[in-house]
Amino acid sequence: MRSVVAVLVITLILGGVAAGAYLATDRFLASAYASRPALVNPEPDPGENGPPLTERLVVIIVDGWRTDALSVMPFTDELWARGASAMLHLTPPTYDAAGWATLLTGATPEMLGLPLLPAPEWPGPRLPAGSLVGLAAAAGRACAVADHAAWEGYYQDGCAARLFVPGDDATADAQVAAGARDMEQGRPALMLVHFRHLARAGRAYGATSTRYLQAARALDDMIRQVAEPALADEATIAVVSGHGLSDSGGFGGADLGSTQVPFFLVGPGVIPGGYGTIRDVDVAPTLAALIGLPAPPLAVGHVRYDMLAGDGPWQTGRHLRMAAQRLRLAEVYLANLGFGMGGLADLSDRVAQAERTFQSGDAEAAWQTANAVLHEVNALMREARQAALSRERGPRFVLAMIGLVLAGILWGIWQRRRAWLTAVAAGLGILVVHLAFWIGGGCYSLSSVARVEEFLMATLWQAGLGALVAIALLVIWRVWRRPRGAPNIAIDVLGMAWAMMWIWAWPVAIGYWQHGAAVSWHIPDVTLAFWHLWGLTQLWSIPLFVLPIAWLLALIGVLTRRMWGSR
Repeated sequence: MRSVVAVLVITLILGGVAAGAYLATDRFLASAYASRPALVNPEPDPGENGPPLTERLVVIIVDGWRTDALSVMPFTDELWARGASAMLHLTPPTYDAAGWATLLTGATPEMLGLPLLPAPEWPGPRLPAGSLVGLAAAAGRACAVADHAAWEGYYQDGCAARLFVPGDDATADAQVAAGARDMEQGRPALMLVHFRHLARAGRAYGATSTRYLQAARALDDMIRQVAEPALADEATIAVVSGHGLSDSGGFGGADLGSTQVPFFLVGPGVIPGGYGTIRDVDVAPTLAALIGLPAPPLAVGHVRYDMLAGDGPWQTGRHLRMAAQRLRLAEVYLANLGFGMGGLADLSDRVAQAERTFQSGDAEAAWQTANAVLHEVNALMREARQAALSRERGPRFVLAMIGLVLAGILWGIWQRRRAWLTAVAAGLGILVVHLAFWIGGGCYSLSSVARVEEFLMATLWQAGLGALVAIALLVIWRVWRRPRGAPNIAIDVLGMAWAMMWIWAWPVAIGYWQHGAAVSWHIPDVTLAFWHLWGLTQLWSIPLFVLPIAWLLALIGVLTRRMWGSR
């Protein structure tokens, strides 16, 4: 009877943990899909522009583009070879709306208040006024956009020429290419062209599949349709990607397939060559400088002057304007994090002095001062962010450690001599979960959560498989040892479940320490966010399988004991 009571008590404890984990999963996902207020949103200054290096710029953004796709894209590969090419490193989370926003503003997704996970039916908030589109409109430059209908609400109203086609299949991409070619005849100063079908093929069939490569070949012809007439009319072409894809077709995480994508510039104002890597936050400042737009007010990156054909005075002028822009940005950023403006006044005076130095003809000294100010402002912003996070993390660390240590001590007191057996079974169950995850094409990244319903269902059966294997080990062991206690196997099974859940509680506790129970004002380390979510789903999935089996084993044990007792 005492053992049955123990089974009941442990059932209530594990069931309570499972219910709490399920509610926590729901809260985590709700916050992960929710946009937050932008951390910074300074107004652009349309007067701060400079002489352009090219009169016209065509930006082609391809969702789901990977470097290995160039092998079946001869025209695009030829442009890559004759332009300024680099590997583009994207800031996670790596989905289309976040990638677009960062590439066109120079701000991180965190600063823009973007969600951790993409909502499937809506690309995200509208582009802020400080995007390349907004800057072009404020400067009175003609703008055009060719995109898919789902993205119509994403843009400012500044583009006079607008084409939005329904769907995201190959036919829709072909319509986008044809529309962009027609709009090219109006010679807009800035044109955005968005292709989506490559990502759709990769998500459906995998990024190493034949279907993906076929979509890449078709895309190559569409890029040719847009780029050839533009280059013939002396426009500059930029080809980038808002996100890559993992081998299995996932996106959103920090895995290399999702974060490392091709980038190149070709045309007037560009110095051809290979440039290693470029950060996504550097793209908007670089494109703005290329076309003579003001320094993007939200940008935290730098102009890649090494790619551009501007001379020394031109570069120094842009650098001084970038330093002034960064000071205005830092003022808003620090204020929103609750910090004072200490040090910014002195840096502002140094920029003013550098302006006077530049006007007097000493471009080298002005450059050095502007460069030093930029680095110091960036350091102030990083330190303020870290201080704001540390301020929140201290209490959460104490709570997380108390919970983990207390759960471990209680398990050890309860299990005693059987601890080694249940621990081995739990470890085997965890190993089986990981094997099932790998075999299913998973990667330890938010790219495995792009389709959240599929991820939750896969986690459920993985947890069940791991629990069943661990239970089988315990049953075989106990039958071999021929136990006399009626519900001994049930208690072993519950002890194993407690151990498995305690192991999965570690990434949950670390995630809670780093970014709270939900996704807070900042976007966390997205790989840790994946482990947090995966751990939560394991915590409520394991009891769904273990508790019914434990009670079934306990019932069988009680009945068996009575039968043997009656003899």
